[in-house]
Amino acid sequence: MDRPVCINVLVVVAEGREDEFLHVMRLDAIGSRLAPGCLCFHVSAVPAARAYMFYEVDVNRDAVTKYERTIHHHPW
Repeated sequence: MDRPVCINVLVVVAEGREDEFLHVMRLDAIGSRLAPGCLCFHVSAVPAARAYMFYEVDVNRDAVTKYERTIHHHPW
């Protein structure tokens, strides 16, 4: 059955690299939200030091696969 796919990722950023991470995430969020199969994409800081969570919902697995090939995903 073709159904939405939810991806949750918890990231602990290396010390001194938060600015770089936030820049990459900003580009990734903008690109993801523009993708035809993306239903939502959110980034949040969590209470732990240098920890972030991002949450994405895509219409189906094909949309996730296409996203993994996009230019805004490459910095990962």
